Amino acid sequence: MLDPAHPPTSLLPPSRSPNPLPSSHIHQKQPLPAWKSQHSRRSSTAHSQYATAASAVTVGLYNAIACRPAPMLIAGFAAVNSGVTAAGFFGLREFVVSPVLTYTAPWPQYARRREELGVTKFGSEAASTPSPSSSGDAAVTVDTLRTNKLLDSGISGAATGGLVRGLRSGRAAILPGAAMAGVACVALQYAYNRATMARLRLLAAPQPEVAGEPQPSFRERMFSIFGVSQISEEEYIDKLKKTRDLYLKRISDLERMHAYEDAKAAARRGERPKKDDDLEGKEGEN
Repeated sequence: MLDPAHPPTSLLPPSRSPNPLPSSHIHQKQPLPAWKSQHSRRSSTAHSQYATAASAVTVGLYNAIACRPAPMLIAGFAAVNSGVTAAGFFGLREFVVSPVLTYTAPWPQYARRREELGVTKFGSEAASTPSPSSSGDAAVTVDTLRTNKLLDSGISGAATGGLVRGLRSGRAAILPGAAMAGVACVALQYAYNRATMARLRLLAAPQPEVAGEPQPSFRERMFSIFGVSQISEEEYIDKLKKTRDLYLKRISDLERMHAYEDAKAAARRGERPKKDDDLEGKEGEN
């Protein structure tokens, strides 16, 4: 049935047709950008590689320290198991759970994601202009990172843990495995969010500047680690002069010792030691 108060535009005469809205006010649903899917793929691959490497190194070092046989083989099995599990977890989170929550969940972080992607909530009509309340709820602050992807990680961890435990131990272990994996993933994601918040606060804090004291360069810091310090030319010249004085004193002491040894040898032979004055007199007579 037609609503008399709001007849279709096609039934109105040309003079009564409403003014069309500018194109800038028309909000259309856009498909997921290509770079977003590429970013999710790269992120999932990178996280899986990090988890695989960390598991292999940790298990390999533990077995090597414990002097167990074939630590490299055990590390290889650990890398394969952790790689498969991590790939399943991150792939499920980035390609299934996060997109579904982005299109359906009503919470602020998912509203922010929809605003970044230029999409609307599933089942809702496209709004002509964004409301101030919705844009304010989706504002990004450091504190909002505390709950970032907690639900995503919890659901993905529960699904992955239940699947892995079910395949290994049977149907009875699905629920306990899902519960343990979900709680562990939420805890790890929360710890990661807190570390990210601390890093951002540290970067945003004003750095104190010390006037009149230049900061040492990277080369000077590396030299200082090995006990090598840079000195000025005046200090280097003074150091060379002190070294020269020490060598001259040492040469003088050696010359006196040599003259003393010659005098003792001459006394043993019954000869009078020759002096510099006698030698000069003989040279004058000649």
